[in-house]
Amino acid sequence: MNEKFIGRWGGLGEKIPVWEINKDSIFYFERSTYYHYKLNNNNMEIDFPEGKGTLKNIRVIKDTLFFLDEGGEIVYAYRFKSKVN
Repeated sequence: MNEKFIGRWGGLGEKIPVWEINKDSIFYFERSTYYHYKLNNNNMEIDFPEGKGTLKNIRVIKDTLFFLDEGGEIVYAYRFKSKVN
């Protein structure tokens, strides 16, 4: 299932991605840091130094990633197709 998530993702109109999701880690461009994650059903549990973060009910439809944040709000991210230096 996580093959769908692999790639670079960001907000609509962003010039650089927010995340790059790899097979077992997620890179946050703003922090320039990789974090390990695990998939548990449709939830992505990310191991931050300050504790676990969860992207709930994560899904990919075409080139759009959807999930519920910790507050229950729907978050959308769009696949970046171009390379970032």
